[in-house]
Amino acid sequence: MLLFSSEAHGFSAVDPKTGAVIREFNPFDSRAVGSPLLADDLLIGACKSRLFAVKMMGRDSGEVVLKLEHKYSPYVPTPLYKEGLLFCFTDMGYISCHDAADGALLWREKSADGFYASPIYADGKIYGVSRKGQVVVLKMGGQYKLLALNDLSEGTHATPVALNGELIFRTFSHVLCIRSFN
Repeated sequence: MLLFSSEAHGFSAVDPKTGAVIREFNPFDSRAVGSPLLADDLLIGACKSRLFAVKMMGRDSGEVVLKLEHKYSPYVPTPLYKEGLLFCFTDMGYISCHDAADGALLWREKSADGFYASPIYADGKIYGVSRKGQVVVLKMGGQYKLLALNDLSEGTHATPVALNGELIFRTFSHVLCIRSFN
């Protein structure tokens, strides 16, 4: 199935062969920009005002099991889920880590300017790129550990890609490849 999120329909699951809506549930009260993600049995997505984690109960019903308020919720970047942890990089530059089961805040820091690119996980690390091109490298885990802060020398809104031991970044005018990052 394909997953979508929007203000009008909330979370939608669509059959890719027929285009038929399989499931739909709408907890959103404003525009959704980032992509939804599937984290174990939860659908996670954000709108301008907050982030929701929903357990789907049927075709058109669901239960909101987690709601993060605006200051923790990303608007443009898609959150990152890994090993029971939910990482939120916000447009204002804050990064927070939450226990995905109950939303408990484990840490919140501001390492760079605002983010539009979504964070990625590669080689035990989390990579996030700010709008000004600052690459924040964090140790994966429930405690904040900044490993590096690197500058791409130009802004970006693009999510990086990890592929075959390389990191690929697209800035406003260049494509950069960092080899053997692990």
